[in-house]
Amino acid sequence: MLQIRILLTVIVLTVTILLATVQAAPEKTNFVSEPELPSEMCRAHQRVASVTKWFCKYDRIRRDAEMPLSDKLLFCLLTAARSEKRSSGLAARMIERYTAALSALKELKPIPETKDLQDGYVLYFSTARQLFTDYLDAQKQGTITDQSVISEKKKLEEIDKANKKLDATLRTEYEISRYRHRGYL
Repeated sequence: MLQIRILLTVIVLTVTILLATVQAAPEKTNFVSEPELPSEMCRAHQRVASVTKWFCKYDRIRRDAEMPLSDKLLFCLLTAARSEKRSSGLAARMIERYTAALSALKELKPIPETKDLQDGYVLYFSTARQLFTDYLDAQKQGTITDQSVISEKKKLEEIDKANKKLDATLRTEYEISRYRHRGYL
């Protein structure tokens, strides 16, 4: 669907440039000096295409890092039952996911329009990974308490809220469909 949208954008852009060039050109003139407006339009469309492509890669990274539904259900059960052995397995899996997401985000070429969002998710994934790491360390030492993770969890929630707000703003500005979580249509 994204490829079709990009292809349609390129076709519309090409037709627009051709029509603007033909309409703006006098009858017996070469077409070299005139198309300032179409080149501005071209840059704008290239920028939109660049942002759209970035979001496609970024969404894949987020989806790969997302906790699967089975782990979400397990997390709810473990929270109620306080099963430390099973929760350590869940924490280890999330550390792996967040480490992979951090690596992928750092490899994703930043573009000016999305740099703040990319930086925000680097901060989110590194904070979340540290939260799970601290949880495992505290569990090994037998010092785990709800208080030991509450402040980090609140910090993570604030980062997440800011990222989602910026994400929504950029998606609206560049007409990019909203992020779809794993397992949802």
